[in-house]
Amino acid sequence: MPDVNSASVSDKVAIIGMGCRLPGGASDHRTYWQNLME
Repeated sequence: MPDVNSASVSDKVAIIGMGCRLPGGASDHRTYWQNLME
């Protein structure tokens, strides 16, 4: 097994998406916040 401490500091990670389950039938964060405001 490789040594985890030998990982390069210059390695980059990109988060390219996210998913979630929201109440009230909201399919995105804008609809969720609109539901909260109502």
